[in-house]
Amino acid sequence: MKKYSQRVTRAAELLEGGDPEGARRLLRSLRREAGDRPEVLLLLGQLALADGEAERAREWLEQAQRGLPRSVPLLRALGAALVSLQEAPRGVQVLCDAVELDPASGRSWGELGFGMEAIGQRGEASACFRRALDLTPSHPWSTRWLAEEAGRRGNLALSAGAWRSYLTADPGFAEGWESLGRALLQLGKVEDAVGALRRLVQLRPREARALVALGDALVRLGENVEARACFRAASVVAPQVPLYRVKLGFNLVQGAMLDEAEEQFRQATALEGGADAVAGLATVLERRGRYDEAYALL
Repeated sequence: MKKYSQRVTRAAELLEGGDPEGARRLLRSLRREAGDRPEVLLLLGQLALADGEAERAREWLEQAQRGLPRSVPLLRALGAALVSLQEAPRGVQVLCDAVELDPASGRSWGELGFGMEAIGQRGEASACFRRALDLTPSHPWSTRWLAEEAGRRGNLALSAGAWRSYLTADPGFAEGWESLGRALLQLGKVEDAVGALRRLVQLRPREARALVALGDALVRLGENVEARACFRAASVVAPQVPLYRVKLGFNLVQGAMLDEAEEQFRQATALEGGADAVAGLATVLERRGRYDEAYALL
């Protein structure tokens, strides 16, 4: 029994920590051993919800609720499933029950905030989100969940705030800096975004995706020379990706470095870089007075 309880706990930790595949593998053996015990049904419901199968999640969770009527994780998951199924008023009531049972659960407050949004209670939703962020510093996984979920739902300000909170606890989480940077860019906070993306590049200096994200943000800030260095580095790290050469090419055109720009666009075109590569090459040829060659490309 002790080993069984430990495995149930471990499966819950894997789900909470964002590893649904690890939880799924463990749940297969738990189902063979324990069948339809409520704690297993709860995990199956949580997994279905993570997979985007809200109707299936509700079925598992309502079965589990018969044996776990006061389980906060169950109520939280069931409330979230109901909100996803366009049953937001009932979902909000279930989430209120979860918060009443455990008012120190930041994740429950976050889910309740999303439920309040779904029924049009924006002020109540904001209060719930503030409460969630106040509670989650000691529960970083809850903060990360809130950041990711808010981003998926398009609440960029909340997502950015939650990422900032999470990254104080886990400053080495590169994906968090990338997500924070992209959210800040969409919010128009370009300088702050550049700061976040610099942290990303510090953590992953040879990742082309990180270099290009920083380069794109620097272009918006008007820092074209530093952006050029990022695009050049990305092209060295991933020489077979035409997009990076196209970005570098257009940056070189801005800097009137037409020889190198032409070379980058020709390489991008050879790599099947598409219309942007061809348009870039035509632009360079026009600027160099080679109009016949340029028009032949268009």
